[in-house]
Amino acid sequence: MSAEGLPMADATCVPDVHVNAGHGDLGWNMSAGSGNIVADQPCGLVFAVDLDGYSPLRF
Repeated sequence: MSAEGLPMADATCVPDVHVNAGHGDLGWNMSAGSGNIVADQPCGLVFAVDLDGYSPLRF
């Protein structure tokens, strides 16, 4: 679980490594949507949601 309870669902500084973790108590609720984001990112899709708040690099 991350410190603020938000998941980490984004690319990392390591090429081709994406993270979908830190969901805490809402893991089952949030993991499916976060999984879609992580799966679609390498395809270059543009998202309606700003993903900066979910980056693992925010710590």
